[in-house]
Amino acid sequence: MPPNSLTRRQLYEKTWQTPMTNLSKELGLSPSGLAKICDRLLIPYPPRGHWSRVRSGKDVTPPPLPNAPDDVPQQIDFSGGQKISRRQLKRLSKGERAEELKSEARALIAESGLHNLTMRTIAARIGLSEAQAHNYYTRDQLLIEIVREELDAVEDARKASVKDGDGLRKRSVASMFAYLQEVEKRGSLLQDLLNLPAIRDALKQQREQRAEDDVLEAIRGYETQYGVPEHIARPVYSILTSVTLRAGRLLATGRSDYDTLAKASLDIISAGMDRTIETWGDPSATGSLG
Repeated sequence: MPPNSLTRRQLYEKTWQTPMTNLSKELGLSPSGLAKICDRLLIPYPPRGHWSRVRSGKDVTPPPLPNAPDDVPQQIDFSGGQKISRRQLKRLSKGERAEELKSEARALIAESGLHNLTMRTIAARIGLSEAQAHNYYTRDQLLIEIVREELDAVEDARKASVKDGDGLRKRSVASMFAYLQEVEKRGSLLQDLLNLPAIRDALKQQREQRAEDDVLEAIRGYETQYGVPEHIARPVYSILTSVTLRAGRLLATGRSDYDTLAKASLDIISAGMDRTIETWGDPSATGSLG
């Protein structure tokens, strides 16, 4: 005889202790019927291939149980008489729903890591089916949108730190500080996502164009302020920019702290600019080392 009832927490725990095929038999349901109940109650259950990974000795951490939908009873009756109603979805516009998916994906990555992120889990946490979520994004499309937003936020903060009237030196230093501050605030999310080949490939052209725009702006500064020719300014800018990017990776991965990296980057960038201007600059140019 199937058990009469389980709490939502008990059902969640059972799905991660027993394969769905076996558990559904215990409860007097079909596997698809049990999966539908879990979807309606926002109970995450093992994805395809989970039990093979468990048998091979791999460490698999279940995603956390999200908050229950509205009007879920304390006990879930499996005696056959009770029908579990589908969660009433909030009426959101398409844009609002897309933002909700991105927000929930960010939260899930922070809670349990990128490797546990699936469209089914994200959808369940906000009361959608996986099919409904795919009307907005695939997993890769969702991650690409998140990366775009992260990159735009970092770029906006960097540009906001730079005043139009500042010289190249002040702009370079302010940009470096702003970048590291954003990395410290945002953690490893952006770094982790950019390590995925599909994400890098999708954003390659956009990132290369943005980088080239920055290079051209810096070259103009070196030429007009210090008389440093383009064929020198371009590689120098690339080298000094790599210092900031490397510092950002060290900060994001927790291998050093903001104060240490900001000071080291400042010293290296300042010394690099000084040597470049002294060696290749035009003494009659309007810029100075001060």
